[in-house]
Amino acid sequence: AARALARHRPWRHLRRRRPRPADTAFRERSRTSPGLVATRPPLSATLRRPTDHGVDGLVWDACFDRPVPARVMVAGEHQHAAVACDRAGRFAVEELPPGRTVFTIVAPGYLGARFERDLPHHGELRGVRVNLQPVRAEILAVYRRVAADLVPASRLADTWTPRELLAHASGDGPPPSALPSLTELVEESCWSPRVPDEAALAEAVRLAAQLAPPRGRRAA
Repeated sequence: AARALARHRPWRHLRRRRPRPADTAFRERSRTSPGLVATRPPLSATLRRPTDHGVDGLVWDACFDRPVPARVMVAGEHQHAAVACDRAGRFAVEELPPGRTVFTIVAPGYLGARFERDLPHHGELRGVRVNLQPVRAEILAVYRRVAADLVPASRLADTWTPRELLAHASGDGPPPSALPSLTELVEESCWSPRVPDEAALAEAVRLAAQLAPPRGRRAA
């Protein structure tokens, strides 16, 4: 039995693959659609007159499944308010006036979220969850779309670092003019301690548009 175990080594399948630098740059734990996830009130509540004038819930990271200490701003016809989430991402706004109300949720490093609801409500705005999309995740998604058109094999788009892709593109001469700039932007956004904003995402989209292949080449 010992010889058989030594020969087959079944424990080797339990070893985790050692991540490459590109994997550790921005590992997504989960993928959740960004935006508002409202609760479903009981049927008995929907049959009654709406009487709830408060909103509470969580602000959550749509990629990493963790709370976000965001800021929730409320704008109605007769009142404006702003509250900060605690470390667990919880927030609560009470005694809001009736009418159409706009909720805006912002946090550094995340795309803002906005939704409108009428107050009072039946209870569907109690215990809500607002999923925010990290700007880093969006920038990395833009880069991966560019990388998929430049790598020699599609599987390398998820494992090559931006520097490896740049070196490959420079192998036969100068790389595309926008690629060095996009490489620096991705490295700064995903590896450095700097928190990217939506302007950085807009710049990544602009650079990626310059690197998009012609339609005929993409179709081929």
